[in-house]
Amino acid sequence: MATGDDDADRFRVPRWISDDNSDDGELAERARSTEQPYDGETYIPRAATPSLNTGEPLWPAALPPPVTRGQRKAAEPQRRGLIIVAAAAAVVVVIVAVGLLIHGMGGDDKRPTAAAPPVPAQSSGNTTQEAPSTAPTTGGPSTAPTTGGQGSTFGPLTIEAEADGNSLIGSARVIDYPNASGGRVVRNIGDWQTDAGPGTLRFNNVDVPRSGNYTLAFSYVDIDNEANRTAVIDISGRTGMVVTVNGNDSCCRTQTVQVPLRKGRNTISFSNRTSHAPSIDKIVITAP
Repeated sequence: MATGDDDADRFRVPRWISDDNSDDGELAERARSTEQPYDGETYIPRAATPSLNTGEPLWPAALPPPVTRGQRKAAEPQRRGLIIVAAAAAVVVVIVAVGLLIHGMGGDDKRPTAAAPPVPAQSSGNTTQEAPSTAPTTGGPSTAPTTGGQGSTFGPLTIEAEADGNSLIGSARVIDYPNASGGRVVRNIGDWQTDAGPGTLRFNNVDVPRSGNYTLAFSYVDIDNEANRTAVIDISGRTGMVVTVNGNDSCCRTQTVQVPLRKGRNTISFSNRTSHAPSIDKIVITAP
């Protein structure tokens, strides 16, 4: 049960504090700063409110104001433009550097070079062609003759009958023969009544630089001293001309005819399906 002293404490009034009195004012300020609002559950201290004088800025003068989202969005195109310009400049620098490097590697050496040594004539089997000159030329085009191929001029092209690139068909065969240019000839061209059938000699690698008529000179011998023999000459599979030659077994005589050749590779065949043809030592092709 409460006593009288308890009732007195219950209605006791705290001391009044004056704002005018300096000591009391200090106490009042302390009381206000330590005032503790209470919401019934949790104590929440009241934050002190900063004091601002008239005209005093909210942000310190030493710090710039924050950048807003709108300002960032407005500056985005300019930033992208700067990035593009920087990338383009880098590409230009790389291109210039590569060009200078290539130019430096290529050099601009104007020193004269020594003339290459002459190339010896090349021989494939018994087909002999003159090697083209490798010496430097000045002024107009070279007038040195070339043999075969696709040169602007054409020199004599000599092919032996026994050359590896030729074809022997039927009874045709290679034999040794005195005074032949390569020491051998192809005999039994034509019809010799053998089981192998009529003989044919075909030259497969007759190259000329342009189409036209060329001079064909073929060296032959009539083995067994037959006075007359006839050869049928075909050009690239087309039925050619019939040529009858006079001779004996002394090697070798030469007969010339005009033959049409196409630009590039041609074939020349010697045959005779009904009679003996002369034995062939070699052919020589020259421009007319």
